[in-house]
Amino acid sequence: ARGPASPVARGELLVVADPGGAPAARRRWHRWAALLLALAGLGLAALWGLAASPRALAWAVAQGEAAARSAGIELRVDEPSGSLLGTVRERRLTASRQGLAIEARAVEIELDLLRLAAQALRGDTVALGRLAMAELRIATEPSGEPTTLPASLALPLPVSVARVRIDRLEWTCADGPAVVIA
Repeated sequence: ARGPASPVARGELLVVADPGGAPAARRRWHRWAALLLALAGLGLAALWGLAASPRALAWAVAQGEAAARSAGIELRVDEPSGSLLGTVRERRLTASRQGLAIEARAVEIELDLLRLAAQALRGDTVALGRLAMAELRIATEPSGEPTTLPASLALPLPVSVARVRIDRLEWTCADGPAVVIA
């Protein structure tokens, strides 16, 4: 009596893994994954560099001025500098609407673009690190109509500023003297 027949003798198929094939396939997969990660890293670095560029700041200022115009506010930003990834400086910022004129000089805004974008997309409070200015002037012009309160002072998104510094504030009402706080 013979022992049990071998699997080959019984007609069964034997599959033997190629010991050299699996690691080679794994190495190829690892190379592709590394290449994709490197490309993603380069893309993020390029976006980061773009956001830090003067062109990105100029684009953001133009977008802000256009958005203000669509809301009926004439906004002008003179000589913006800095980066959207840190501190933005403006020599002069002016805004006017229906008898109200605001002028700020030597403005500095500390911001974090990535955090701001995430907050705006979620509808969260937009948090600025610091807002500073050497001088803020607010003036109202005389009008033939009686003074009325606005329906709302709400901004489109909630905004919080951790630190605010105004070195000199000048408020001039239509026909009255200027009030200066320095």
